[in-house]
Amino acid sequence: MSSLAAHWNSRFGIYQGSVKQGESVPDYTGRAYTDAAGSWPSKFNAFADFRNKRAVYAPYQGDTTTGLRTNGTIIGSAALQAGGGDRRLATAAVLDCSGFTSGSTVAPVQSWACILMLHPINTNMGGTGTGADRMYLEYLGRSDDEGSPCASSGVPGGPASGGPLVPVLVR
Repeated sequence: MSSLAAHWNSRFGIYQGSVKQGESVPDYTGRAYTDAAGSWPSKFNAFADFRNKRAVYAPYQGDTTTGLRTNGTIIGSAALQAGGGDRRLATAAVLDCSGFTSGSTVAPVQSWACILMLHPINTNMGGTGTGADRMYLEYLGRSDDEGSPCASSGVPGGPASGGPLVPVLVR
């Protein structure tokens, strides 16, 4: 899908192509984590820094710092504070890939993972290091674990339901 990068990058407060600010909500921070100098020195536990950057609405720090080539318009802290949301924490299915037998396009879901989107996608091949030609995510644990940052992403249900736990109002 050619527009995937533009939609993904809007979550980092980077707008390009047909994806416009005001139409696609960014996260509260655009901070990217790559192995480029100064972007993510520890190379692990981005989530701790991510929470700190969210608290101050830190924008995407730019292609020069991250080693990426996003070629978009970057919004600043004020726009992230005014119009940001919870857009970089996601729930992803953990599959049993042995279920993909010859000709099969279905594999059983084993559990649900909470992940953090670490960096924007390059618009074209280029850039250097982490993210130049691959996508990286940080695994934050099972999304149905108590205290998971993804606990509010999913569908309502009890402990035996198939999916992450979410808060529900009942009457």
